Amino acid sequence: MKISKEEISSVIHRVLLYYMKKRDMSEDSDKILFMIPGYPIAPEELVAEYELYNELKRMEFFLEEACPAICASGTAGVLYKSNREDVRKVFGAIKTYERLEIYAPSVGFLRNLREGKEEDIFVKAALCFLMMKKTVKVRLPYAPGELPDGRFAKQIRDLASDLWDMGVSFAGLVPGFEVLGAEASETDSLITEELVETYYERGYRELTVREGAVVTPLALERAKELNIHIAAT
Repeated sequence: MKISKEEISSVIHRVLLYYMKKRDMSEDSDKILFMIPGYPIAPEELVAEYELYNELKRMEFFLEEACPAICASGTAGVLYKSNREDVRKVFGAIKTYERLEIYAPSVGFLRNLREGKEEDIFVKAALCFLMMKKTVKVRLPYAPGELPDGRFAKQIRDLASDLWDMGVSFAGLVPGFEVLGAEASETDSLITEELVETYYERGYRELTVREGAVVTPLALERAKELNIHIAAT
């Protein structure tokens, strides 16, 4: 069967287009979408910290409102929630992002995320990341498990627990500073099912136990059920 020049040209064009798209995808796949619902806390320090960790050049900021410190950083893309074209860009590029980070959200935002209120564009974006099994990390200025007991602490811990079950992880404002890990005290030489549940209720999702501590089979089983990682020092 004879193949025409036009057919050969069409095949070559499709092959080249495929590899060009594949190359572009691999180059963009390590991007980070950094979402800020509201005005960021200490924006200058935020930019400096992420620049220090060599993360800034990989970021695209998705902002509620303009922030001079971020806009002037020069190495990051800036998109706005109020700009329809920017919103289309974000949702059209979700497959190319490595992860989503949400910076210092309000309790109201976390509640809306838990309840899946898609009328909020930021919530809808986060849910899309979760549905695509991509990392969604919330950066908070405090550790939920270390808040003093009270109504606010209980509210935050309940939210953190529910969101963790949805696939959302938590960290501090500074890159690399995780906030949901706890270290068992010296008196906790026996790690029981009840103790695991206590740490879970306090908002922790990782428990470090000292060398020589005994972890009961029921504690291990309960930790697995609650998605708590038990690590030894």
